[in-house]
Amino acid sequence: MSRTENQILVLLPSRQLVNEVNVELIILGLDDKTVIIDSIEVDTIQEKLTTIKNKKASIIIATYELLKVKLPSKKNDIEKKHNKIRSRN
Repeated sequence: MSRTENQILVLLPSRQLVNEVNVELIILGLDDKTVIIDSIEVDTIQEKLTTIKNKKASIIIATYELLKVKLPSKKNDIEKKHNKIRSRN
C-alpha cells in the first residue's frame, strides 16, 4: 500500500467483482488492510466505518450501491438513543 494514502476506496458494479478483487488482495497479502462492505444495511455500514476508523490504512471495497445509502446524522442518532434532561430554573 502507498505510503501517502491511508484509505483507498474501490467501487465496483457487482458483488461478484467485489469478491474477485478481495481474493486478489488476499493473494497479494493485503487481507489485513481490506474492508469489504457487502451489505447495504445502515447498521452493518456503521460497523464497517468503525473498523475503518480503527485501522491506520485500509482498502475499502464495495459496490456502487454504497453511494445511495443515507446514513443517519450523528446529531439525530444521538437524540434518538438518549433522553434529554431539562433543568428547572
